Amino acid sequence: MSLERECDWRLENLCRDSHIWLLQVATNITRHTENAEDAVSELYVYLQTTKNPKIFWGNSYNLIYCMRAIKSRWLNRVIRGCKTQSYSDMSKWDTTDTPYDIDRDMELAGTYDDVLAELRRLKGTKQFAQAQIFEMYALTEDTMMDVANKIGISKSTTFSCIKKIKGHLKFNIQNPFGNE
Repeated sequence: MSLERECDWRLENLCRDSHIWLLQVATNITRHTENAEDAVSELYVYLQTTKNPKIFWGNSYNLIYCMRAIKSRWLNRVIRGCKTQSYSDMSKWDTTDTPYDIDRDMELAGTYDDVLAELRRLKGTKQFAQAQIFEMYALTEDTMMDVANKIGISKSTTFSCIKKIKGHLKFNIQNPFGNE
């Protein structure tokens, strides 16, 4: 499957499975339903245009990344007075018949905290450098090449460090979305 088709498929899964959750998060951030709908639609357009496989999680996109993207874009709009675009045709994303699952929200937040705690723990061991590289890659929008250039190492070394820490995290932290 090509990267473009893979991104489109994962975006469809995100919209189908997590639209209500994203609207709830956006409503909590913006405090208004209309602004929340604008923020979520802006997120969908952003994910559609960037097509970044780095933020895949399971068969969808990383929900923590999506939540942070909504929050940062909203703060940019409020603090800096930036304008957000509104998109009129949201009917294809509308899944109001799906109930909001707060347990999934809590599991996701718990897993995110577990990952950060494990990264902090790894920084106190001989895996400090690998954990630092993974954190630079996973918690920012930098590509592997950007991380490699910032540190002054090769892309293949960066890739192997990220792969090693990702495997460690998958082995030590339970994924709330299945066995991926």
